[in-house]
Amino acid sequence: MVLNIVSWNCAGGIKGKIDAIRKLSTETKPDFLFISESEFDGSNAEYLRIEGYHLDVAATVNLGKARLVCYVANNIKEQIPRQLNLEGSNKDIITYGNSNVRIAGVYRGFKCVSGTTNENLEEFFSAMNEICSHHGKTLIQGDFNIDPSRDIATKQGKLLADCCLENSLINLMKNTTRRRVVNRVRGLRLEESCIDLALTNDVTTDCLNFSNVHSDHDFIWSKMSFDKISHKTEKVSIRDYTRLTSYNVAHRIKEDIKNLPELEAFQKSLLDELAPFRVIRTRTPTDIINPRVEKLKKKRDRMFKKYKKSGNEKRGQKTDTSSEKTDQT
Repeated sequence: MVLNIVSWNCAGGIKGKIDAIRKLSTETKPDFLFISESEFDGSNAEYLRIEGYHLDVAATVNLGKARLVCYVANNIKEQIPRQLNLEGSNKDIITYGNSNVRIAGVYRGFKCVSGTTNENLEEFFSAMNEICSHHGKTLIQGDFNIDPSRDIATKQGKLLADCCLENSLINLMKNTTRRRVVNRVRGLRLEESCIDLALTNDVTTDCLNFSNVHSDHDFIWSKMSFDKISHKTEKVSIRDYTRLTSYNVAHRIKEDIKNLPELEAFQKSLLDELAPFRVIRTRTPTDIINPRVEKLKKKRDRMFKKYKKSGNEKRGQKTDTSSEKTDQT
């Protein structure tokens, strides 16, 4: 089975971009379509409907406006249901999952509805760790507003790197995903960044991006394949002890006490009568550690060694030390 996951920062609200979103759903046929910066307040829900899809809204709609919504295909929402317990009430996160896979869409974790930036960052990455705390495939996609290559020395960049190392996540998106013209002191210039990410623990997932004229953010399209875990069952025989009571045992012994056979044979005949065998089905457990997980663990170790050799960790420590000296001065 292949899942199509598409995310897009529509930049300016979902109501003015609904035609572009409908065209995107027709062209890509996504199972999950995450739209960030939606600014959805709960009104005009009927106008935003797309045939064949159910509209889910982030919990922040209860605080005013939801900046993240998701169109989930009707034929998939029962197989991979929504996981409300992993989202929180003040974060723009929408999560779906079952025992095999977990899909999450996010939007700017450090710009939550309430709280300070540091508090929001800690809550956001705590939620990220909770989403990754299962043994199946995981994909977290959306506008993080964090460029892994540019923001490595910042607090949010370090937290993102630590989260990826801890949960064996890799970023599938390496290209520029946002282009905008900014007005600086020396005039206008083009600013490019990669802040729309696709983080996963599955090396077989494919991801691509393509630009559009409706927003300064690209469409992000991921394809994740996974096999349904099928537990093998086998038939075994167990004794049925429902009739094995003290009264029945005493009555049975009293009947045969005069012609008592050998003790072992008598016990067997007693059990066969009062606790006969019946056939049940048992489920054989599947291995949690499989060759694919071992491969991911080795890749994580190699990435961590490469990260340490690159010197980014030391440069980050020097930056922290210099800032402390500046504060003391």
